Amino acid sequence: MKKIIVLFTILFVACHAFAQEKISGYVEDSLTHNRLTNVSVTLLRNGKPLKFTRTKEDGTFVLPITEKQANDKLQATLRPLSKLSIRPK
Repeated sequence: MKKIIVLFTILFVACHAFAQEKISGYVEDSLTHNRLTNVSVTLLRNGKPLKFTRTKEDGTFVLPITEKQANDKLQATLRPLSKLSIRPK
C-alpha cells in the first residue's frame, strides 16, 4: 500500500464573534502541494474527538470552537490514506 504523506498546514485565526474562536486552515499533499478535498479534520481534546468538519473543494476548513486548550490536537484523515495529528498553537 502506497503511503502518501499529507502536509497538514493549519492557519490559526482567532475570532471573537459570539464569544467563539475558530481554527481554520487548509490540507495539502506534501508531494504535489495540491489542496485536498473532503478530508476529515477532527479536534481532539485529551485524546477524544470533540468536533469535526471536512475540507471544502478548495481544501480549506473552518472549525468553530468555544476556547482553545493547550492539549488540543487536530487530526486529518483522508481514506484510505493516513492520519496526521498536530498540536494547534
